[in-house]
Amino acid sequence: NKLTNRLKKRLMPKHVDRQEFLMVVRRVARSQDMVMASDARKLLILLYKRRAVLHESTIRIDCTLDIIDAADPTSKIIIFTERIRQTEELFLMLEARYPGEVVRYHSQMGEQAKSQAMERYKFASARILVCCKALDEGFDVPAADIGIITSGTSAERQRVQRLGRIVRKSEGKDLASLFLLYLME
Repeated sequence: NKLTNRLKKRLMPKHVDRQEFLMVVRRVARSQDMVMASDARKLLILLYKRRAVLHESTIRIDCTLDIIDAADPTSKIIIFTERIRQTEELFLMLEARYPGEVVRYHSQMGEQAKSQAMERYKFASARILVCCKALDEGFDVPAADIGIITSGTSAERQRVQRLGRIVRKSEGKDLASLFLLYLME
């Protein structure tokens, strides 16, 4: 916090929003002013570490499990995570609880495994899909009744894509629920 305040005082003569401040800090981190660049890089590293802790908080997994346990057992569910490691961890926990009902999808999987996962989810042999950013855009993902976003994103396009996966109309679907898990910083 001291580092943030020191940089704000030196870089921003007036109050600006967080996004604008971070843009300036990123630019300064690449500058020739060694002292300012060093402070800016330190702040960026600390902010990245804090974001990683928030994204990977175990309370997010506990809350996700509670939501699924309370849901109708026939619901189609998509769970969006931010990290592949979190996707894998959640997949393993859910597979132990709901054997055969869960698939995962992320960029480190082979093409055949990704295709099989989508087929199983699409044709209802699996009702829970755990994915990360790989499914945010450009894929025809079957409609879901419940969406759980375990880690928020600042990218508006990503939020809209994820919401669209849940509210999309489909035959026999009258209601959709979206849960955004949010931790206070």
